Amino acid sequence: MKKLRTIKKHALEIKNLIRLKHILYLLILPIISGSLMLLPTTFRDSIKLSYNNISLLSLLSSSFIHASWQHYLGNMSLFMIVTIFQLILISYIYKAKDYFQLLLLTIITTPIIISIVQILFYPIISFSLETSCGASGIVSAVVGFVPALLIYYVSNKIKKNLFDGNLFIIIISYIALSFSFSYFTYHKSIIILLVPFLPMIYYSYRYKENIISIIRYFISYRMGNMFVNHSLLVLLLIFVTMAQFIFPVKLMIQDGIIDFFAHYIGVLYGFNIGYIYFKNKLNPNRSK
Repeated sequence: MKKLRTIKKHALEIKNLIRLKHILYLLILPIISGSLMLLPTTFRDSIKLSYNNISLLSLLSSSFIHASWQHYLGNMSLFMIVTIFQLILISYIYKAKDYFQLLLLTIITTPIIISIVQILFYPIISFSLETSCGASGIVSAVVGFVPALLIYYVSNKIKKNLFDGNLFIIIISYIALSFSFSYFTYHKSIIILLVPFLPMIYYSYRYKENIISIIRYFISYRMGNMFVNHSLLVLLLIFVTMAQFIFPVKLMIQDGIIDFFAHYIGVLYGFNIGYIYFKNKLNPNRSK
């Protein structure tokens, strides 16, 4: 009974922090993409990104179009899971407004960034795609928020700015390592693995004091709200295992148009924009 009372208490605490409008904000992307799925196939095909007939509209619209309902449900399920846990975490430090500003900016800019990268670089690396569609890039960008959001959360809790250049290089190196490890069966090169691994280890050593502060917080956080605790754990696991269990491990998604590069472009962009945004949101007077 005591455990049940604790669960109810913690659930009520989160309920009082999260407003109905917050849930509605999260549903904007699924509703827009779902509504577009109901339109005729010919119209949806016309606003996909076509590499042979590029239009300004398709740079943005292609990320809201999906090849099938299965494609749509896969992307939107992950989007809702990640954003709900992020919302729980960010609401607990009363920063929901900051989060939604970043989310809106990302939903608008990520499709354009990914489309431009695809147009400019895919021909160079011999990716002979004709069209591209799907919100994989947006969803990956939201996953890319995770490290910066967690650091932002812990920084607010311990009243210390944990952002610095070492952290940035650590995360970028980890993303590169995840990419190279996932596709090891294709390149089979230890050197390619070592290129991101060595700087990750080196800059982790330079960041060690902040790592100790983070570890100390995670050791003590068990006494807090259990839903926040689980959100921390789930988000961390999602980011750490994204390459192995979330992103495609084949060079191309079977029967789909979105390629695996879009996921990594998205997560890199998401981390960069999240890092810059959350770092600037911290009180500049806090110690570094």
